[in-house]
Amino acid sequence: MNNEVVDIKNKWIFYGCVVLAVLLVAGYKMWPSDDEPSSWQTMEQLNKNEDSAEHEKSQQQTSSKQQNTHQPKTLFIDVKGAVKAPGVYQMDQGDRVLNVIKKAGGLGEKADSTKVNLAAKLKDEMVIYVPKVGEETSSKQGVIAPGNSEEKVNLNTADQSELEELSGIGPSKAAAIVTYRETQGAFKSLEDLSNVKGIGEKTLASLKPLITVK
Repeated sequence: MNNEVVDIKNKWIFYGCVVLAVLLVAGYKMWPSDDEPSSWQTMEQLNKNEDSAEHEKSQQQTSSKQQNTHQPKTLFIDVKGAVKAPGVYQMDQGDRVLNVIKKAGGLGEKADSTKVNLAAKLKDEMVIYVPKVGEETSSKQGVIAPGNSEEKVNLNTADQSELEELSGIGPSKAAAIVTYRETQGAFKSLEDLSNVKGIGEKTLASLKPLITVK
C-alpha cells in the first residue's frame, strides 16, 4: 500500500515537473529578447515609419509645388525688321529685348539701334520691329503689340513685373498696386490709381498716357 502511495506521489511530481518545464520553455519563447522588439515597440516603430513617410511625401509635394511656381513662363516673341534672322522665338519670362535680338542673329548692318529699347522686358505675344537707319516707324522705340501702335499697361491685368516697367513705378509701388487690386477690386478709372499708397497727382499725370483699365 505504501509503495502504491509513493508511486502516485512520484507520478504527480513527474507530471508537475513536465508541466513546469513546458511553461518555462513557452515563457522563454514568448519573452522578447534584447534583439527582438516587443509588440508595443514594433507598433511604435511602425507609427514612426508612417509619420516619416507622410513627412517625406509632404516635403516632396511642397518641393514640386515650389518648382512649378518658380518655373519660368514661356513667351512667344515675333521679331521683325533689320535683324539677321527674323521670326518667332520662345523666350523666358524676365528676358529682355536684347536677349531675343541675339537669338534672332543680332542686328542687321543697316539697323537703327537708337529706335529700339534693348533693355525693355519682354511680354508674351510682343512684336519687336527693328527699323533701318532713316526709316520712320509709328511704334514707340520699335516695340509694338498686335493691333496697336503703342501698348498700354492694363492696371487690372498686369503683373508686378509689367507694372515695374512703367516710369516711376518700382517694386514697392508695383506691389502696392497689386495689393490694392486684390483687396479693393478692379480699377474703374485711371483716377482710382491715386488711392494707392505712394501714387501722387504728378505720378498719376505722367502715367495716364501709358496705362488703361479696360
